[in-house]
Amino acid sequence: MNNYTSLPLQKQGNSHLPHTSRFLKKPVAASSLISGEAKYVHTNINNSASVFASEENNRLATARKSRLANKKATKDKLIRYFVKLGEDKLASDFALCHKSFSRSYCSSSVCENPTLRVIPNFNCKHRLCPFCSYIRQKRIQNKYLPTALEFANTLYDGKRLKTKMLTLTLKHRKESLLDAKRRLYNSFIKLSRRSFWQAHIVGGLYAIESTIADDGKFHVHLHVLVFEKSDINKEKLQILKDEWKEITGDSHVINIRRINDIKVGLKEVIKYISKPVDIGNATTKHIRQMLNLKGERMIGTFGKFKTYYRDNHERIDAEYKDQQEVNYGSDNECACCGEELTVERISIEELIRRPDTPRPKPKLNEMLVQKWLVYPN
Repeated sequence: MNNYTSLPLQKQGNSHLPHTSRFLKKPVAASSLISGEAKYVHTNINNSASVFASEENNRLATARKSRLANKKATKDKLIRYFVKLGEDKLASDFALCHKSFSRSYCSSSVCENPTLRVIPNFNCKHRLCPFCSYIRQKRIQNKYLPTALEFANTLYDGKRLKTKMLTLTLKHRKESLLDAKRRLYNSFIKLSRRSFWQAHIVGGLYAIESTIADDGKFHVHLHVLVFEKSDINKEKLQILKDEWKEITGDSHVINIRRINDIKVGLKEVIKYISKPVDIGNATTKHIRQMLNLKGERMIGTFGKFKTYYRDNHERIDAEYKDQQEVNYGSDNECACCGEELTVERISIEELIRRPDTPRPKPKLNEMLVQKWLVYPN
């Protein structure tokens, strides 16, 4: 027998309504049940979803405030590194990036879906910027996702392609980040030309990520979204590991897993190269080597997907945008009621202090991001 206490009916007007909680799910002493001394526990019958929604909004606002503060701290630390390295122009751009924002909002009391836009007044667009990484992530996602979705649904030799996530790593060496990146890329190109690879993988999209290991050396690894025509099981994975070790000379760690949703897989690949850089244990030398990657390609396509993207992405993008037409309104009018927007200038410090600032919820597909719909994430 469960030690649950049954609660009585609650009176409201002339009717008897069941209590919101039929049972008090808290163990009580058996003696209380026998003697009938179990206490009535009152729960407000008017508790609604709005109370829980408010708590959830507060939690999300607090988390957003923490992310903004962490990004600002990372940006300030990078600025100090740039000054030490003599990169005064870059330090100046970082100092201005996302320092102030134009907040446009609809102040109409009758508007059902008021427009709210928070736009940074200046973007540095640098790869290391923790604020611009979100913009970069959306731009790359919009570039590749529509074509990847169509390619994944095509039939190859009468079979539907499978999507998997492949991770290739390199053993740490005493070498520069640029040399490690180029060694990883060249090794991947050699692997993609092997007969075993071409017999199983049609093509895909790759992204190169670098982190700083505990020993102070750079750890570079390559994340690949592969379109598979023949399944690579556990036995075949060992063959792939042997070929990778033969090419690199000392590296054999490979991870592969199934991706059921291509949108999730592509977002994960893009996330690795667009997430804010971790400089927790970085030194001035590490930052200099990161800056030396300027102009290096960190994401790209390969195999038949490369050809497919080159030949079809303009048509696919045009068709997709036609299907996703959304009324955003003009730059100074509310998209819902057409009223003129109120514009105010706020600083990043004020944005952090105001976690309760509502974030806009435009009814648009996640792959479509207008240039003015850019928010510090």
